[in-house]
Amino acid sequence: MKPTLSFIALTLSLGAFPAIGDIYLPERTISVQPRIVTASTPAYRIEKRHERRYHRRGAILSRLPASAVRISFNDSNYYYADGEYFIPAKNGYVVVAPPEGITIHRLPTEHALFVFNGQRYYLVNDVYYKAIKKNGSTVYVTVDL
Repeated sequence: MKPTLSFIALTLSLGAFPAIGDIYLPERTISVQPRIVTASTPAYRIEKRHERRYHRRGAILSRLPASAVRISFNDSNYYYADGEYFIPAKNGYVVVAPPEGITIHRLPTEHALFVFNGQRYYLVNDVYYKAIKKNGSTVYVTVDL
């Protein structure tokens, strides 16, 4: 039985899937368009979608992507490349979630603009960022919503 669009919209509003993204079926992909959702929490909306694929958290890579940059945060070294964070491991680098408060200078082009309680956030690879001004430049800091 093929799911209908109304089934998908109902599923999304109940929170079983992310509010935006693709739902993968064995033979095809259904793209879900952003929309305003009202629940018991304040309303939110996603204004720009992204569709990049990321490594799963916990995956081990033998080497870092060529674009990786080192970020020192709380006496630890993280490596960041195109929306993914890595830490050194015995056999390479492990894909991890970033800690709250880590800062990057530029978001990947594949980000979603997310408005929550009137505040603008950016969503990349299940990580929320807030734009702040630092030394006259805009930087993006990870936040927990």
